[in-house]
Amino acid sequence: MVARQYFLNSLFFGFAILIFSFVGCSRNQEIRWSTGPDGGNYFQSAQFTAELIREPLAKQGYALHLESSPGAFANMIKLGRQQADLAFSQFDVILYAAHHDKKMADYADRCQILLPFGEEAVHFFVRARSGNPNAPAMKQILTSLDVSKVFAGDFRSGSWVSAAIILKKFLNKDLPEKHSHGKISFAEQMDLLRSGVLDLVVVTLGWDSQQKNFLHSIPAKKMEGIGIIDFRGDTALLQELSSFYHLDVLPGYPWLGLAKSKIQTFYTKTYLLARSDANHDALRAFLTQVGFFPETRRVFRFGTGADQENLRHMIKDLPVHPELVKFAADELGMRQMK
Repeated sequence: MVARQYFLNSLFFGFAILIFSFVGCSRNQEIRWSTGPDGGNYFQSAQFTAELIREPLAKQGYALHLESSPGAFANMIKLGRQQADLAFSQFDVILYAAHHDKKMADYADRCQILLPFGEEAVHFFVRARSGNPNAPAMKQILTSLDVSKVFAGDFRSGSWVSAAIILKKFLNKDLPEKHSHGKISFAEQMDLLRSGVLDLVVVTLGWDSQQKNFLHSIPAKKMEGIGIIDFRGDTALLQELSSFYHLDVLPGYPWLGLAKSKIQTFYTKTYLLARSDANHDALRAFLTQVGFFPETRRVFRFGTGADQENLRHMIKDLPVHPELVKFAADELGMRQMK
C-alpha cells in the first residue's frame, strides 16, 4: 500500500514538473519584421538593428524575427494580412496603396508609422546627349516617352510605384504591369539603355548609415553614355506631386563628374510601419531598445535635436502609432504631442 502511494505521488510530481517545464520553456512572443530584398538597404538596416536589440528583447520575452521580402509594396500587403508586425515602406507607396483599390486601402488603414527611417531618391536614367548630359532639357524626353520602353523593376516594387506616379503626371499614361526583360542586373539595364532597347530606367534608392549605396561604387567607365534627368526648377510639377515628394539634390556620385551635387530629383520619405493591432507592449519594448543604443537612434533618425524636431512634426501631421506618441513623451521628453 505504501509502495503504491509512493508510486502515485511520484507520478503526480512527475506530471507537475513536466507541465511546469512546458510553461517555463514556452516560446517568447514573436515580433515579425518584414524588411526588403536580401542585401538591400532595408534588409541591412534591420540586420544591424537586430544584432543590437535581439538579446535585450529576448530577456523581456520577445523574439525578434527578420523576414526578407520583395520590397515596400509587398511589406504593406504583409502587414495588412497580419503576416508581419513591422515593415519598411516608402511614403509614396503608402499613399499609392491607400488610393489604389479597396483591398489595398484596407491594408493601408491597418498600418501606422512607428519610426522615421530616412528618404529615397527617384533616379531617372537616360541616354546622355551632347553637351551637359544632365541638363534640365532632358525632361523633354518624358513628354514623348513610350512607356513600353521604361524599366522600373517588378510590378509594384518601390521603383515601379515611383515611376508610375511621376510618369502619370507627365504622360497621363499607366505604366505597364509587366515587362519582357525578366530579372536583369543594373549593369544590364544600363546596356539596354545605351543600345536603345530602353529609353528610361527608374530606380528609387536610399542610403545606408554611411550615406552610401551601390551607385557610389560604380566605376565611371560603366556609366559612360548615361545621364540623369534634372528636375531643377520644375515648380509646377513639384506642386502637383507635393503630397508624395519633395525636390532635393542628388549626392555626389563619383561618375557624375562635373554635374555631381547639382542634379535635383524627387525624394520620398521612408518609414518603419507597424500594424495598428500589433501587441502594444511588444512595440513599446522594441521602441525602448531602439532608443537605448546610439547606433540605432541614428538609424531611425531621432538621435539629434534636428531629428527630434522632424519627429515632432511627423507625430503632429501623420498617422503614427500611439506607442510612438507615448515613447516620444516618456523617453524623449516631447510633451503635448497629439
